[in-house]
Amino acid sequence: MQQITVTFTRLFDVVRFDPPFLSRDRVRTAFGFEDRTGKHYGICVPGLPRLEPGMKVIALLERENDWSSLRGWLDLETGALVGIDPAEFPLIIFMGLIGIVSLVTFPLTHSWPHALIAVPGLMWCVYALRRELALRRALRALLTQTTSVRR
Repeated sequence: MQQITVTFTRLFDVVRFDPPFLSRDRVRTAFGFEDRTGKHYGICVPGLPRLEPGMKVIALLERENDWSSLRGWLDLETGALVGIDPAEFPLIIFMGLIGIVSLVTFPLTHSWPHALIAVPGLMWCVYALRRELALRRALRALLTQTTSVRR
């Protein structure tokens, strides 16, 4: 993951998605911003973070210089972490448990459709869990770096 320190000199097209209760969608914020390198459009983060012109953040990009791969940021003014979706981690665990139960019960049921669904499902769970844990480690490391610098 690439770390970039950026100042949002101008914000535009800020849209907050707050879906109704029991909706499959999650709370998200989409926006665009301008910094010293140019304009960046179509950025989406989970939650309803504070967005103000002039705010300075350290952003984590999954792919180098690709703002569509933004995974989170640390607000240098408030110390707030943005990017961890609280609903994603339990979903990964739940889907993994369903996959494990399907595979464990396969010798008893001989249900091939369950096995064919469980194997790719477990593969997705391992991938998603590794990705989520890498994000959490990177954000935690970022937070400890900045708090040790402030002291």
